[in-house]
Amino acid sequence: MKRWKLIKWVNTTALACSLAMLLSAAPASAQPTNANTTTANTTRVVDRDDDTDWGWVGLLGLAGLLGLMPRKRAVVHDVDTRDRDVGRR
Repeated sequence: MKRWKLIKWVNTTALACSLAMLLSAAPASAQPTNANTTTANTTRVVDRDDDTDWGWVGLLGLAGLLGLMPRKRAVVHDVDTRDRDVGRR
Protein backbone atom coordinates (compact mmCIF):
# COMPACT_ATOMS: atom_id res chain seq x y z
CA MET A 1 0.00 0.00 0.00
CA LYS A 2 1.36 3.39 -0.91
CA ARG A 3 2.14 5.84 1.86
CA TRP A 4 -0.49 8.42 0.87
CA LYS A 5 -3.18 5.73 0.73
CA LEU A 6 -2.19 4.53 4.20
CA ILE A 7 -2.28 8.07 5.58
CA LYS A 8 -5.68 8.68 3.99
CA TRP A 9 -7.02 5.42 5.42
CA VAL A 10 -5.72 6.20 8.93
CA ASN A 11 -7.20 9.72 8.84
CA THR A 12 -10.59 8.43 7.67
CA THR A 13 -10.64 5.73 10.34
CA ALA A 14 -9.70 8.22 13.06
CA LEU A 15 -12.44 10.61 11.94
CA ALA A 16 -15.06 7.85 11.88
CA CYS A 17 -14.08 6.61 15.34
CA SER A 18 -14.12 10.08 16.86
CA LEU A 19 -17.55 10.83 15.36
CA ALA A 20 -18.91 7.51 16.64
CA MET A 21 -17.66 8.25 20.18
CA LEU A 22 -19.01 11.79 20.08
CA LEU A 23 -22.46 10.72 18.90
CA SER A 24 -22.72 7.80 21.32
CA ALA A 25 -21.89 10.01 24.32
CA ALA A 26 -24.57 12.62 23.62
CA PRO A 27 -28.16 11.78 24.57
CA ALA A 28 -30.68 11.68 21.79
CA SER A 29 -32.80 14.81 21.64
CA ALA A 30 -36.00 12.82 21.15
CA GLN A 31 -35.58 11.00 24.45
CA PRO A 32 -36.88 12.68 27.59
CA THR A 33 -34.21 13.44 30.19
CA ASN A 34 -36.58 12.65 33.06
CA ALA A 35 -38.03 9.13 32.94
CA ASN A 36 -40.96 10.11 35.21
CA THR A 37 -42.27 12.70 32.78
CA THR A 38 -45.42 11.55 31.04
CA THR A 39 -47.28 13.38 28.35
CA ALA A 40 -50.63 12.61 26.83
CA ASN A 41 -50.16 12.06 23.15
CA THR A 42 -53.27 12.26 21.06
CA THR A 43 -53.26 11.32 17.44
CA ARG A 44 -55.94 12.03 14.94
CA VAL A 45 -56.45 9.50 12.19
CA VAL A 46 -57.58 10.99 8.91
CA ASP A 47 -58.75 8.72 6.12
CA ARG A 48 -57.71 10.46 2.92
CA ASP A 49 -58.26 7.49 0.63
CA ASP A 50 -60.54 8.71 -2.14
CA ASP A 51 -60.18 5.49 -4.15
CA THR A 52 -57.84 7.08 -6.68
CA ASP A 53 -55.35 4.62 -8.09
CA TRP A 54 -52.26 6.76 -8.65
CA GLY A 55 -50.13 3.74 -9.55
CA TRP A 56 -51.48 3.79 -13.10
CA VAL A 57 -50.47 7.42 -13.50
CA GLY A 58 -46.94 6.49 -12.45
CA LEU A 59 -46.82 3.64 -14.93
CA LEU A 60 -48.02 5.93 -17.72
CA GLY A 61 -45.28 8.40 -16.79
CA LEU A 62 -42.65 5.68 -16.97
CA ALA A 63 -44.04 4.53 -20.32
CA GLY A 64 -43.65 8.10 -21.57
CA LEU A 65 -39.96 7.98 -20.68
CA LEU A 66 -39.40 4.97 -22.93
CA GLY A 67 -39.13 7.28 -25.93
CA LEU A 68 -36.03 8.87 -24.41
CA MET A 69 -34.03 5.65 -24.44
CA PRO A 70 -31.30 5.50 -27.09
CA ARG A 71 -32.04 3.22 -29.98
CA LYS A 72 -29.73 0.37 -30.75
CA ARG A 73 -28.27 0.93 -34.17
CA ALA A 74 -26.74 -1.68 -36.40
CA VAL A 75 -22.98 -1.64 -36.21
CA VAL A 76 -21.43 -1.13 -39.61
CA HIS A 77 -17.84 -2.13 -40.07
CA ASP A 78 -16.10 -0.61 -43.04
CA VAL A 79 -13.60 -3.02 -44.47
CA ASP A 80 -10.86 -1.48 -46.54
CA THR A 81 -10.01 -3.97 -49.28
CA ARG A 82 -7.57 -1.71 -51.13
CA ASP A 83 -3.97 -2.69 -51.21
CA ARG A 84 -1.97 -0.40 -48.96
CA ASP A 85 1.21 -0.65 -51.00
CA VAL A 86 -0.30 0.75 -54.20
CA GLY A 87 1.23 4.20 -53.87
CA ARG A 88 4.68 2.98 -52.78
CA ARG A 89 7.45 1.77 -55.09
